[in-house]
Amino acid sequence: LTETGTRSHMEDRYNLILDNDNGVIIGGIYDGHNGAEVAENAARMIPKAVAANVRDGLNIGDAFRKAFKEASFEGGHLFIGSTALVFLIKGDTLIVANTGDCRLLLIHDDRGVQLTTDHRVTNLEECNRLKASGATIKKNRVFFGDRGLNISRALGDLALKEIGITEEPDVGVFKLPPRYTLIAATDGLWAYLKNHQVGQIASADLTAEQICQELIRTVKETSSRYRYLDNTTLIILKKTDDAN
Repeated sequence: LTETGTRSHMEDRYNLILDNDNGVIIGGIYDGHNGAEVAENAARMIPKAVAANVRDGLNIGDAFRKAFKEASFEGGHLFIGSTALVFLIKGDTLIVANTGDCRLLLIHDDRGVQLTTDHRVTNLEECNRLKASGATIKKNRVFFGDRGLNISRALGDLALKEIGITEEPDVGVFKLPPRYTLIAATDGLWAYLKNHQVGQIASADLTAEQICQELIRTVKETSSRYRYLDNTTLIILKKTDDAN
């Protein structure tokens, strides 16, 4: 589900591929900034590139890293960028690669567990890494000249690579419980709702589509006092029994 919010156009992109023949699910969300070109390239390239890299013999972590780098440099965009959160599910194994501040939340037994790290300037480790590369940090943004960015990792933004804005993803491997709800979302959701609030809504007796609709309704209601809602994209998967 996507919501343009109060912005004039949508810069998010997403994909969800259900490969029933191989029992694999691949999903991704990409939050573009200063344009949608890098997000568009990432959504088009990364799932296919990951599969091709695995076939070529790379381990899954390196397969994601290579795919992210290829998508990052596609088109040579100096000041257009995108986050990327891509996940792969096979059986009870979940692999997630994340660059930027999209977030993946796993909910089971009425508890929510965040499976990704927000790559933002407010993250002390990320902030220190940027400063070590010579970046200027002001008001929780990293600056290149007069251009400011509030995330510390991104695809594209090639002019900012010299100050530490890297496309390198964190890659995690997790074992999924028999029953769960998985929520991948851009920061348009997390800017207004905490993990536990999202978990409460997702733990209700609702379908995945109903959870999406309720989350967007709640975000709109919460953000109305600020008169601003960013582009917001959600992918929700809900597994309710032990069946494959």
